[in-house]
Amino acid sequence: MSQGEKAMFELIGIAVVIWVIWKIIKAVARTATTQAYHQGAAESLDLATAQKQFEDAEADFIGSVFIPGGVAATEQQSMLDKATFLKDRINQLTGGETGSAFRARYRNELIAKANNFGPSLQAGFEAYQREQEQTKEQGHGYESFEDWLEEFKDGAGSVDEHLATTTEDGTSLIDLMDLTPLRRAFAEGVEPYELGVEFGEQFDIGEFLARNHKGAT
Repeated sequence: MSQGEKAMFELIGIAVVIWVIWKIIKAVARTATTQAYHQGAAESLDLATAQKQFEDAEADFIGSVFIPGGVAATEQQSMLDKATFLKDRINQLTGGETGSAFRARYRNELIAKANNFGPSLQAGFEAYQREQEQTKEQGHGYESFEDWLEEFKDGAGSVDEHLATTTEDGTSLIDLMDLTPLRRAFAEGVEPYELGVEFGEQFDIGEFLARNHKGAT
């Protein structure tokens, strides 16, 4: 390797070190500024307000840990700082332990709490997803398309009397229509009554009769 190449690599190495140091200094400065902001904001609160904001801040931080990559690291750190200084303020007002040593310990406790709580949240979320998928597959609990359709008819008939079920065998104008879109809605788990209401609000009896008259001729 020539002297020129060595010098070039040395300069690159120095530049990288300077860049890393600069990033560390910025991160430390940003953290200090954020902590000062949260400390100042917390120290102006009364006990009831501090407790309410603390509960929200703790929940926000735990939620941010539960969604990996969903929250920027700086924002997550800000949530942690906010919860920490609110906890410190509550202790100030109730005669509990305060100060930098307490805040450092509390930060670690909250991080551990979030990490332990995460699997429970994940399990609950996955159970909810499975339940939603099962509900979707079953058409929101309706065992058959016919049952689902009756609920759709009730919704449509509630806003337009032309669509109401009037005959003894339970048929209505809806039975004369192409039911393919409704079968698709049933398969996708769409709630039938609300869909029927929306359909009834948009239904035009004049257009329906004119279209069917043209089809008949």
